[in-house]
Amino acid sequence: MKQYTLDTNIFRHKTNDNDSPDLRIGAAKTWAKMLQEVNDNQAVLMVPKEVIRELNLQSFTLNPKQNKGIAQLISLCKEVEPDNYNIDVEYSLRNLAAYVRCYSRTDFRTQNGTFRS
Repeated sequence: MKQYTLDTNIFRHKTNDNDSPDLRIGAAKTWAKMLQEVNDNQAVLMVPKEVIRELNLQSFTLNPKQNKGIAQLISLCKEVEPDNYNIDVEYSLRNLAAYVRCYSRTDFRTQNGTFRS
């Protein structure tokens, strides 16, 4: 049986209406193929806990439609975690950083114009 281990981008490209057409089409075809194999009991979709956590951090900056789409796709997957990998501290720090970044955006001036941080 095939095992697909999915990364952040496969979720993002499938659900981002503003992505380039090539990325969206590629993601849609990939998902269609994988889901057909899952339905035929030929494959299983696996998503590392690290990827779920990364998507959770990114969710602060995504629109509700994209967040809902990502959640639906994740529900089709089996969550996996490497045996010797503990990212709780990293996750807590990144979660805090994402929250601060989302709720305290500031414009910074540069020689070339303005950018958001």
